[in-house]
Amino acid sequence: MEYWGKRETYAVQEKGRNDFVTIVDRRAEEAIVRLIHGRFPDHAVIAEESPP
Repeated sequence: MEYWGKRETYAVQEKGRNDFVTIVDRRAEEAIVRLIHGRFPDHAVIAEESPP
């Protein structure tokens, strides 16, 4: 929520043609992966923004 309504305050990076990522995408993914690992520490997670 800290980024809500503040689009002009963070950069958009292009990962590929028509494939964009922002700090908001990365932070959201980190939070989700952290929650999953907290409940299922032995599970592997494949996520869009993280390196393989």
